[in-house]
Amino acid sequence: MGDRSAIEWTEATWNPTTGCDQTSPGCDNCLAPDTPVLMADMSWQPIGKIVAGDDVVGFTEAPAVGQNRVYERATVVHAWSTTAKAVEIKVGDRAVVASADHRFLAHARPYWREAERLTLHTGLIDVGMPMWTPDIDSEPYLAGYLAGAIAGDGTFRIDGSGKNGTKQSYLRIAVLATDRPILDRMARAFAVLGCTDIGVRSFDGGAGGFTAVVGSAPMQKIETRRMANLVAVRDVCLPERDDLNWKAGFLAGFLDTDGSYSANNLRFAQTKDNGVLDAAHRYIKDLGFVSHREDFRSAAGRSERVVGDVEEKIRFLSTIQPALIRKTADLYGRRFPGKHAAKVAGIRRVGVRDLVDIQTTSGTFIAAGLATHNCYAMTLSKRLQAMGQPKYQNNGDPRTSGPGFKLTIHPDALDVPYRWRSPRVIFVNSMSDLFHPDVPVVFIRSVFKVIQETPQHTYQVLTKRSSRLARIAHELVWPQNLWMGVSIESDRYSFRIDHLRAAGAAVRFVSAEPLLGPLADLDLRGIHWLIAGGESGPHARPVEEDWVRDLRDQCHARDVAFFFKQWGGRTPKAGGRRLDGHLHDGMPRLRSGV
Repeated sequence: MGDRSAIEWTEATWNPTTGCDQTSPGCDNCLAPDTPVLMADMSWQPIGKIVAGDDVVGFTEAPAVGQNRVYERATVVHAWSTTAKAVEIKVGDRAVVASADHRFLAHARPYWREAERLTLHTGLIDVGMPMWTPDIDSEPYLAGYLAGAIAGDGTFRIDGSGKNGTKQSYLRIAVLATDRPILDRMARAFAVLGCTDIGVRSFDGGAGGFTAVVGSAPMQKIETRRMANLVAVRDVCLPERDDLNWKAGFLAGFLDTDGSYSANNLRFAQTKDNGVLDAAHRYIKDLGFVSHREDFRSAAGRSERVVGDVEEKIRFLSTIQPALIRKTADLYGRRFPGKHAAKVAGIRRVGVRDLVDIQTTSGTFIAAGLATHNCYAMTLSKRLQAMGQPKYQNNGDPRTSGPGFKLTIHPDALDVPYRWRSPRVIFVNSMSDLFHPDVPVVFIRSVFKVIQETPQHTYQVLTKRSSRLARIAHELVWPQNLWMGVSIESDRYSFRIDHLRAAGAAVRFVSAEPLLGPLADLDLRGIHWLIAGGESGPHARPVEEDWVRDLRDQCHARDVAFFFKQWGGRTPKAGGRRLDGHLHDGMPRLRSGV
């Protein structure tokens, strides 16, 4: 909690919160709230409706040398909203709105490319989108689902249609208890049809005297003998409809009860010569896909197999929406597409937008059919975990994407500054963001209270969550020994300086590090200090001298203290820190009255 900071002018760090907050300044990686994301159940959900705990389809972020990317099932660890300058990218008939630094997987090196750096005809890795998706809560879909489940593995008898003209009339479908979602969806279908007195029960074999095999898995059933229900099924549900929702529902019900997806073969199976496979073939074609008939004489059965690669299977499953997630899981571990690419047809800036980001356990997800990246601040967190620092352990929490990546509040850390008797300059939350949406305002007030009660120290707080800072600034009492700053590393984030002015801090500062572009028209009114610096690391992007000179000159013109930290490079000190032969170590006054 009191480790030395890498920031030259500070003497300690204090971390009342830790966890994933996109620690790299400006790393927003966000998309418009209505951007569809591929979920693990093969549905496409707007990113704005996704919450922590949801499962999505991801893929390998960085394969080892000689290895291929593969599909991975991933869990959403965090989801949050932000505001940032955005670009609109057109790919085929799709338009995707993303923050300027949102990264997409390209067909050729460099593989990960930021949205604003894309050019016309850049090939982006494309899983593709289905041409159409059903309304799984609609009456046609649910009626079709019930018809498909009955055709696949159900028993339906009415008006003496049973063996030897039996007078028994009933409908029953039994499945493994682990496949309960089938019965739950059927129950919804019965409800939409107006059927009554139907529920899910344990399977006991019914009146036919069936006895389950000893040691077999438990089963459940949904059953009705009520004549009004049976007539509704016969007259409303079973007749074929020229409706895509009904056909998609039929195929989903058929796949759930008597189909499979394994070894990249997606099949509908049937032992009886009852025309059901012929119907499935027609419906598959009507939905825009291709299937072939297979005749397995040795297995006393036939099947209809959907033709195509993994991506075609994904689009098909997205189109019919089966209830059983386990029947969509064969894609995991299979090679992620490296040859499927869609060319960028247009790109334009669209100004500041409300955007949403998610963090997944794979570090990746599929948005609008395109392979995309999310938070990339994991490297530092893993290093701290490897060093054994307990605050960066995930303690077995399955929701975390990596060591220390779950945002965590540490009330026990609030008393640390009281133990530091000699005055220190303290950087608050070196691995988190005090204004993260998951940090309650009441806890922020507790942090501010500690700062107020330890006036011998000077505290620096830096945030990228400037919109939240502006929203709650009036709810906080601002201690005179608190400096408040925002990250602005390129012009698209210059709006954060307007949010900063809402803070009642004695010192307001801007961190233009890493500086990734010119800040020619930065409004420095009410700002006391500006820090600039180049990026460091193995993939550091170069900073241009004129960008830094311009910031220096703007600061001098506005009487703002200017500190140039580094040119950057592979290591922080690789390029030194002299600008035009001089060191720039400007600092605001350390106490109130600034």
